[in-house]
Amino acid sequence: MWHLPPDRPAGPLQPLAARATRRRHVVLLFQVFKRLSLLAFLGDTEEDGTNPVWPEIGYPGPASAPPPTPKSIRTTTLEGDTTLTCDAVVVGSGAGGGVVAGELSAAGKDVIVLEEGGYYNEADFNQLELAMMRKLYYQGGFAATADAAIALIAGGCLGGGTVVNYTTSFRSPDWLREEWANRYGLKSFAGD
Repeated sequence: MWHLPPDRPAGPLQPLAARATRRRHVVLLFQVFKRLSLLAFLGDTEEDGTNPVWPEIGYPGPASAPPPTPKSIRTTTLEGDTTLTCDAVVVGSGAGGGVVAGELSAAGKDVIVLEEGGYYNEADFNQLELAMMRKLYYQGGFAATADAAIALIAGGCLGGGTVVNYTTSFRSPDWLREEWANRYGLKSFAGD
């Protein structure tokens, strides 16, 4: 957060929260239109996968074609009422659901993972931003709360948020978990 001297006039560095409500709305609306315009202008492609703007900004386009990688996970698409039997059902395959499913499976349990989105692997990643947003993000990357006050950026494919933001799948370092346990009394973070 910016801390401006009290004698400094209001300007572009003024914190958003310090601005009048109407001014905040104007700034936020401008940001929304700016980002959507840039996404469409720079991210959209012709049928051949190119964008005429890319050479003008020095972007060569996708580095290479996706590798022909076979899909290694067996998935089943359910088309109607279906009865399945298992020991556990995990809803969602992201950082939380994927770990829970793995732990249960390692313990010998028969596990079904329910995922709303599709299954994509390296062969599907074409390095085209808009096309991948539509496939990988929940509601194509344009989800929001019912009143549209908060944007929801969530994975909408097998692997969930770990596919679109894989750093959420890294284990927190031991030193950090120890700090949380000792400094904040969060003892559950100290163990394995």
